[in-house]
Amino acid sequence: MDYDLLKSAQVFETIKHSQEYGININGEIEADFNKIIDRSRKIAEGMSKGVQFLMKKNKIDIIKGLGKILKQGIVEVKDEEGKSASYSAKHIIIATGARSKELPDLKQDGEKIIGYRQALVLAEKPKTMLVVGSGAIGTELASVGLTEKAAIEAGHQIKVGKFPFSASGKASASGAKEGFVKLIFDEKHGELLGAHMIGTNVTEMIAEIVVARKLEITGHELIKSVHPHPTMSEAIMEAAAAAFDEVIHL
Repeated sequence: MDYDLLKSAQVFETIKHSQEYGININGEIEADFNKIIDRSRKIAEGMSKGVQFLMKKNKIDIIKGLGKILKQGIVEVKDEEGKSASYSAKHIIIATGARSKELPDLKQDGEKIIGYRQALVLAEKPKTMLVVGSGAIGTELASVGLTEKAAIEAGHQIKVGKFPFSASGKASASGAKEGFVKLIFDEKHGELLGAHMIGTNVTEMIAEIVVARKLEITGHELIKSVHPHPTMSEAIMEAAAAAFDEVIHL
């Protein structure tokens, strides 16, 4: 689902439950789908023009077609007429489109790289591969690094901390108590190995974890880092504290 359409759905849901916030709205609440779609298309058009400008400015060649198969630095693509062609470049970006795509022959941390509504820069194979998307109305998903299973298979002894948004004051006040933050750490050194989140605003919160993994910080460093109160991001600190038996708000 496009984020502009998701935002319209979130506004509609909030208005329908306005009485829970002490606000009474008289009269029938209706969604004008023509205006919703028109707004969505205008936003998409503006973003598209911006991307086209950046592509031209940075002298990037755009190749339209199907295939998205990468083999040893060469992309094999079928163009719009069905003809096959091969391309090679130092930096290759593959736009996966509106649905998740598995990219064969590419592995990261023992798992296939999957792209969701984003371009993946494949040539440099970064240490951390981020997968972000949205599910049902009001639900965001964000994940980075290793899962519990992958961490164990990689030989780590792990500590896992989980903090539900139902225990967050900001989440309760915002009417967004569904979801949680789960963090996975190496038991021996305390290094952050992975994070998995579901809930409102987690696609913004995951950036903290990406930086934390890049800098190889430990769970105790996360715990001791000040997180403003009340915020949704406090759940990251609380999940770290839960992993090391230091949590006090559960």
